[in-house]
Amino acid sequence: MKNLNKLAKQYKETNDPNLLAQLFQLLKQTIKDKSWYLFYRKGFVKKRYEKEIYDERIEDFRKVKRVKTFRLCDIKKIELKDVEQELSLLILELLKRYDSALPFENYLNSKLSFWRPSVIQDANFVKDIDTINESDLVNKDEIPMFESLAKQEPIYPEEVIDYDKMFENLTIIEKMIINILRKNPEFTQQQIADIIGVTQQQIVKYLKKIRRKFIKRL
Repeated sequence: MKNLNKLAKQYKETNDPNLLAQLFQLLKQTIKDKSWYLFYRKGFVKKRYEKEIYDERIEDFRKVKRVKTFRLCDIKKIELKDVEQELSLLILELLKRYDSALPFENYLNSKLSFWRPSVIQDANFVKDIDTINESDLVNKDEIPMFESLAKQEPIYPEEVIDYDKMFENLTIIEKMIINILRKNPEFTQQQIADIIGVTQQQIVKYLKKIRRKFIKRL
């Protein structure tokens, strides 16, 4: 994508939020396709083990290696939208780090080839797959329905924020908003909304939730 490489280079040089919005528009289908594959088709390793089978050739038992896998769509601990938001956050980070002298598309593809959602790297995630009821895995309040978000006046966190402490209790979309604001404090709510793919009113709601979560941890 010549346009993608050109936009990425221009954004790296100018940090223009309009260019960033155009970049994410170009990558919109890529994000959807990659997320869909990881959520519905990709098999992740759940367990590696050995099993004894009877081998008629040697007339005895022998050990064979086996791998048990799972798919994210079967677990109910993460939704497709979560994967899309986390992948968008990764792309934002890659834009900040890549060398503009090189084609961004090649750099992006190399990183996406081995990327997987962070929830899978949680030490307890795979272990808990068989031990927790599905109803316990889904937190309905974690990501509110967009249709129910009320229009309210913007409220930004004003306190000196310990981001590491705060990130422990944020959802993926909330982490993405904070990361965008940390790196681009001049961005407006509408610019953030354009990058993430929600409305400005929804950004207002998320900012209020972020503020409440942080205050509770003080």
